Amino acid sequence: MRPATTTMRNGQLGFWMADTIGIQRSYPRFEGDETVDLAIIGGGYSGLWAAYFAKTMEPSMSVAVFEAERLGYGASGRNGGWVSALVPGNRMKFAKASATGKAASVALQREFITSVDTLLEILATEGIEADQYKGGTLSAAHTEAGLNRLIAKRASDLSYGMAEDEVQLLGREEFQTRIKIEDVHGGLFYKDVARMNPAKLLMGLADTVSRMGVKIYEDSRVLAASEGTLKLDAGRANSKRTFICTEGYSGPPTRQTPAHPD
Repeated sequence: MRPATTTMRNGQLGFWMADTIGIQRSYPRFEGDETVDLAIIGGGYSGLWAAYFAKTMEPSMSVAVFEAERLGYGASGRNGGWVSALVPGNRMKFAKASATGKAASVALQREFITSVDTLLEILATEGIEADQYKGGTLSAAHTEAGLNRLIAKRASDLSYGMAEDEVQLLGREEFQTRIKIEDVHGGLFYKDVARMNPAKLLMGLADTVSRMGVKIYEDSRVLAASEGTLKLDAGRANSKRTFICTEGYSGPPTRQTPAHPD
């Protein structure tokens, strides 16, 4: 048996990032002192989208993004590559947790649905090529009982804000025109799902906000954030507002500042 030619190590960037080495840009490490209107901690999707919309709404605003490692180091460079209108989690629990009840859960579902086309429209407007393609997604039933469960799921989807054409019930023959599964009994087709290369999306978004005037710093870990001041390894940044967009990497800075956690 021949030994593997490549050894995967925990902490390395994944397939998407490795596949886009040729188009990746590097950004400088933050050093010195700087004052900005908006400081964003975290250079993943949350941070870069926050920078994009901040500059879109207020073009004169000075914005800086501080990334501890490199863009795409976290989940933004390691996800499955789907842009989906399917709400993760239990919509009934979301409704119970809201002061407005089910209406809030329905509104959340509608936001998920509209966000898919909104994202694709932004990419088209900004000229970001991320291998995006909206083709929908299928759920297949391999038994009669499974089909009954999907029928019940569709009824729930409709009750939580999906329209008839947004979740379509397919019979066996119609399903097989889309994908040939011999034992399929039918299934559901959700039209508001797209595929995308997550690393290309990230790099394209970084290029876009850079052109808009956003400063991006890599290898610039924020050690503490309080009262409009960010303390970093090699300097300090002052800001009128701070967005914490560190997601799963949130730690001490989020406990030391009343800023805007993502």
